[in-house]
Parts: sequence; structure tokens; C-alpha cells
Amino acid sequence: ANSARSFYADVRHFLFNISQNVLYRKDVVFDENGVITASRIRAAHTRLDSTTEEVDAMVSIRDAVGAVEMTPEKPFAFSEFYLNWEGNLVIRRELLRNLGLALLCVFVVTLLLLADLWGSILVLMCVAMTLVDVAGLMHFWGLTVDTVTTIVLVLAIGLAVDYAAHVTHTFLTPHENSTTKSGRVVATLHRIGSAVWNGGFSTFLAFVLLSGSGSYVFRTFFKVFFLVVVCGLFHSLVFLPVVLS
Repeated sequence: ANSARSFYADVRHFLFNISQNVLYRKDVVFDENGVITASRIRAAHTRLDSTTEEVDAMVSIRDAVGAVEMTPEKPFAFSEFYLNWEGNLVIRRELLRNLGLALLCVFVVTLLLLADLWGSILVLMCVAMTLVDVAGLMHFWGLTVDTVTTIVLVLAIGLAVDYAAHVTHTFLTPHENSTTKSGRVVATLHRIGSAVWNGGFSTFLAFVLLSGSGSYVFRTFFKVFFLVVVCGLFHSLVFLPVVLS
């Protein structure tokens, strides 16, 4: 088209005079004066087999569309699938940030309550190692990093810190007839070990029924919490006493 008039004439001819183009009539919006106020171009992504490919495809098409110079409004790419892909774009960064902040809070609170720097570091180490173990085992149990697992992992910090904090606190309290570190560890396990074990087992009983659920959310809660209880008890009753001794 050599002018705006001829352009609008061609557009109207394309949309309203050719029957095969009836599907495109909803892609162009005219105002009462016949001026185009909005339009869209339909496109489709090729088959995407992973979350990474979905995110890369969304970012690349947004960059390509955003690079087009148009006035007065800038073009943008949109798809209903982008609602989920947008979450996948930021979820890794959000997960690491939330875990880091939660671990920082764990360290500060345990430091205030235990009043022992080395004990607080050991508690933080147990919680961090539990999260690493859980994240690794999630892969072999068919779980990926999504909205549900992100929420459950952050909640899991509250479960993991409980076991290690009780053992460390009991170790730091005075023990009669226990002058060596090894003797204090034995006395600690004798005093608090069964209580920590019972706490972990009762927590397991609280969510074991979720294992038979048909909901992905409930099954994910069961899998992650189960791993947290097992790994948390291991680090608190096996790893931590060895380090303390």
C-alpha cells in the first residue's frame, strides 16, 4: 500500500470480501471511525520437551516481538501457556532466595536461643544438608522444581531444624558424670534421642495417609515430608552426634 487509505482498503478487502479469511476478522479491531486500534498475529511454538525449552521459547519470542518498533503502543507476546511458563522462569531464583532467607532466620534464632555460635553453625549445617539430600532424592522420586515442591521445601526447613536443635541444646546443657565430649554425646542421646525419634515418627504418622491420595499436591507433600523426616533424623541422630563428639 502506498498510502493509509489504500492500506485500509486492502485490509478491509482481505477481511470482508474473501470468505476464506473470515477467521482473521477477530484479529483486527476497528473503532467507530474505521481506524485500526488493535491487531494480533497468531503463531504456534514447536514441540517443547522440557521446562527449560519452554522458558527459552517464551523469552526468545518476547525479545523478538519487543524489538519491533511501533507507536503509540509496543507489541507484546501472550499465550495462556505463558501463565505457567512465567512461574518456571522465576521459580528457581525465588526458591534459592526463599531458602537462603529461611536458613538465615534459622541461624539467627538458634544463635539467640542456644547462645552458642558453634552449636548454631552445626544446626544450620544439618538443616542445609537435609535440604540438599531431599532435593537430590526428589529427582529419583520423579519430582521436579515447581510451585508445589518449592512451597514444601521451604516448609521443610521448619521440620528439619527441630531435630538438630533439640540434640544440640541437650548437648550444650550440663551433664553429670560426663566430662568428655563423647560422654556428653552418649548422655545426650540417652536423654533426648528417643524423644527426637518419636517426634519424627509421629510427624510421619501425621501425613502418611497422603501417600494414597490421587492428588499431585498431596502426593508431593507426602514424598517431600517423608524425605525430610528420614534425612532430618539421620543428620540429627547419626551425623550430628559424631561431629559433636
